[in-house]
Amino acid sequence: MTSFAVAILIVTGLVAGLLAGLLGIGGSVVMIPVINVGLGADYHLAQAAAMCVNVVVAVPAFIKHYKKRAIRFDVAGRMLPGALVAIVFGVMLSDRLPSDVLERVFGVFLLYAVFINARKLMDHRKAGAIEEGDGPTHADWVRCTLIGVTVGGAAGLLGIGGGVIAVALIHRFCHLPLRNSVAVSSTVMCLTAPVGAARKLIGLEALHHPPQGGLPVDAPTALLVAAVLASTAIAASYAGAHLTHKLPVVYVRVVFTVLLVVACVKMLVG
Repeated sequence: MTSFAVAILIVTGLVAGLLAGLLGIGGSVVMIPVINVGLGADYHLAQAAAMCVNVVVAVPAFIKHYKKRAIRFDVAGRMLPGALVAIVFGVMLSDRLPSDVLERVFGVFLLYAVFINARKLMDHRKAGAIEEGDGPTHADWVRCTLIGVTVGGAAGLLGIGGGVIAVALIHRFCHLPLRNSVAVSSTVMCLTAPVGAARKLIGLEALHHPPQGGLPVDAPTALLVAAVLASTAIAASYAGAHLTHKLPVVYVRVVFTVLLVVACVKMLVG
């Protein structure tokens, strides 16, 4: 990799890690567009690298949320079985799809993420809508399993941590306060991310895609890219998790939504 590419990845890891800890996401919505579009790398390589970073990003965020006693382990435990199975099948499906198809699918997913964050910003006008749940907590096995399967499948297919989907679904259907939803998302990601990343790296070796953007499409390159990203993402994730309990989330959502719009345009238009 060139020094310019390394610098871009370092900054990207910083931004992705901060957002990961703050909003309970894996950071892939930032990392994948930069690796794929910014560096011109193959989508499968970008996906594998981002999934590896999700592993190390989730842990410091989990530790911070645990110390704040924000984690609902009953909700996380009920989500995990379905999420673990679904993420493996999601990765297997992604390996069968061409890079250009995955790019378009990911672009559509970013549209969804823009919608979710824009709605959260509008809901902020209602007193406590962003900070509090919408009523009594509902976290039965069926509800949590369906959320886990949805999140795991999307995480495996798109190479995301799943937090963008998980936080919205947990907050909406389990009626957990936003900070608890973020904490549960980070907890589930700690266990699903390693499984998804390992399966993606194994499948990457069998794809035999030609180098793109100067980067070979193989596991060693994916791990190298992930290592550079993680060099700043880990500390940034811990800082972001700390800010979740200090900073009004609405301010971060404004910046995050703008980033999503830019990434979405790049992925869909090129």
